[in-house]
Amino acid sequence: ARSPRRWKRAAMATAIAAAHQALRRPRGGGRFRASALVVAFASLAVAALALAIRSSSMFSAGPPGGADKFGRVLRSARAGHGAGRGVSSQGAAQHSDFCRSGRVAPGVVAQLTASQLMEELLDPSTPVLLDVFATWCGPCQQMAPHFEEAAAKLGRRVRVVKLDFDQEPEMADKLGVSAFPTIMLFAPDVGEVARMEGGVTAAQILSLIDHAGF
Repeated sequence: ARSPRRWKRAAMATAIAAAHQALRRPRGGGRFRASALVVAFASLAVAALALAIRSSSMFSAGPPGGADKFGRVLRSARAGHGAGRGVSSQGAAQHSDFCRSGRVAPGVVAQLTASQLMEELLDPSTPVLLDVFATWCGPCQQMAPHFEEAAAKLGRRVRVVKLDFDQEPEMADKLGVSAFPTIMLFAPDVGEVARMEGGVTAAQILSLIDHAGF
């Protein structure tokens, strides 16, 4: 997502410089002025293309390259996990078909530690929707109500959880998170199937789930 941003900045700078040269060219330099304007318009077209690429990359079907290592770790842990251990509690018994540990309830966002998140990802009961956020991140705070609204509407379809980057930076790094907030969708026995970066609305989150077929 960073490369299109650099293209846009470079193209905008080129467009401004070309337009400036065209305006400063003395009379009689019509051919040069026309060439400079062509360069300016072409650079603006590149900037628009970069912006479109940047916008479309907010939703990606699958993990980025940085998350491949975590995917291998998750598959290895799943292979040795077997049936796993659940938390013995009334909540676990009530929602055992939704979440074996009982720490995630339908329709509610649960904040997890790194170890708890790993346990949930190893539980194939239902898909996991994860929000990696930071308390100092403005867009994260703005998106929080939308994330909670989406959780309420999803109900038993998906376990909705969040991870604080400042408390679990190593896990965020393993997940390949480079922007905040980052929303990731994990399918049972598969791993990450989609992610979105930046602040999004409840409708966009629900669309992500529908797109994945859950």
